[in-house]
Amino acid sequence: MLLVAFILALLPCSVRLSAQGLSTSRVESSANAPLVIAQRAPAGMPIRILAGAGGLTRALEIDGTGGTWLRGPVSIGALTGAAPLEVMRLSTIAATDGKGMVVSLNGCSTSSGVVIADIGMTGSDHAGMVLSSAANGVGTGLRIGGPSGANRPTLATGIDITGGVGMRYNALSSGTGTALDIGGSVPPRRGMEVVAAGSDHIGVIAHANTLGVGLVGSSRSLSYPTVGPFARIGVVGHSATNSAVSMDSSTGMLGIGIRGGTSGAATVTIGVHGIGDLRSGSSTGMAVGVLGRALQNDNSGGLLIGGLLRSSTSGYAIVADGDVYLGGASDERPSELSRPSLALQSAAPTTHVFNLRVTGMHQLRAISIVPSNGTINITAAGSVVDCGDRSAQRITGPFGARIIGITPVGNGRLVQLCNTGTQDMVLVHDDQTAPIQTRLQLAREVDGVIPSSACIWLWYDDEVDRWRHIQ
Repeated sequence: MLLVAFILALLPCSVRLSAQGLSTSRVESSANAPLVIAQRAPAGMPIRILAGAGGLTRALEIDGTGGTWLRGPVSIGALTGAAPLEVMRLSTIAATDGKGMVVSLNGCSTSSGVVIADIGMTGSDHAGMVLSSAANGVGTGLRIGGPSGANRPTLATGIDITGGVGMRYNALSSGTGTALDIGGSVPPRRGMEVVAAGSDHIGVIAHANTLGVGLVGSSRSLSYPTVGPFARIGVVGHSATNSAVSMDSSTGMLGIGIRGGTSGAATVTIGVHGIGDLRSGSSTGMAVGVLGRALQNDNSGGLLIGGLLRSSTSGYAIVADGDVYLGGASDERPSELSRPSLALQSAAPTTHVFNLRVTGMHQLRAISIVPSNGTINITAAGSVVDCGDRSAQRITGPFGARIIGITPVGNGRLVQLCNTGTQDMVLVHDDQTAPIQTRLQLAREVDGVIPSSACIWLWYDDEVDRWRHIQ
């Protein structure tokens, strides 16, 4: 036996054993050729390597078709040793561009590169795959696409999850960590797109406690700080731009409601629905459905509007189902709207209204008449007084000056004519030389007079298309 071992170690030769056993502690070949261990049995018998006490443990077996069975644990890499309870460990990967394991799906259509099956069959809470780091905040757990700094190929589906909790993230400590960060030096066209196709399905639910924010949507310029943090806010829409483009626009939050179809006469389509629900039995606070504020600094010269409501010409810009308060001095404010809760200024603001129609009781504490600019000279031949869009007009003229009409006309319009001159003015009844709709319908169908330094009121009656003198 020693002679056989000596020959195997020193001579470049081929050894064949037929139905024999070979017992030795070492097999070597010193020839400049691969060491070949061949199983040439015509029946395709396996090559089996035994280990353990008495050689009773099958450690490695290669069957007749080349399939390999390996008992494990397996260590791959120089000076690598699988730890207890580990089936396989890969180590000593090259520091630059090294790859521990590569699975190529070239030429495959419905195949999978790695399948982890039977997760949780024994009730275990352990994960099918664990990605950990040597230190907090170091490394990338999972990258889908090419490596950083290279062209990243686009996959048909990055992650496909069915059933259970799709993804769960827990921060290392309170208030730290980012559950999902999408984008980079080359941001995607869409950071996230959620499609919930089905009845009662919900695309996104964002929960936060009373000190947090449920959802923040931000389109911002790096010239301004990041929004927040905000407390007790459900949704934050933030848009900031530092563009020098003259026609640029920025919208914090946009709500659009569209209702199509050919039926449903009782449907309601709402762009933004704001509800303030005050349910505290002892609360003396205030519930506001929608609060709009507009701010500008001293150097801004733009138009400042707290709320702008628009509709088509056939609709209403605003319909208030309840009492409406348009602002005023502190002594005119309703008792429920205290200044600390509403945070209004004490000065009385001006409410601008064009074509105001009041169908109910109209209570006025005071009224201010806005006159037209300048004074109109009335001629003896007869003048049509143009009051413009104001409610009062100053007039003057020589003795015998005649007023034969007033313009512009409007259903139910009131105008005041004030004679600032030293001569009386004549109001001419239904003067035939004046445009028909501008004429005057006077009492007893006789001419009237506006004394010097006096004012009179006239009301336009669209039933007769004439101005009537209010006595």
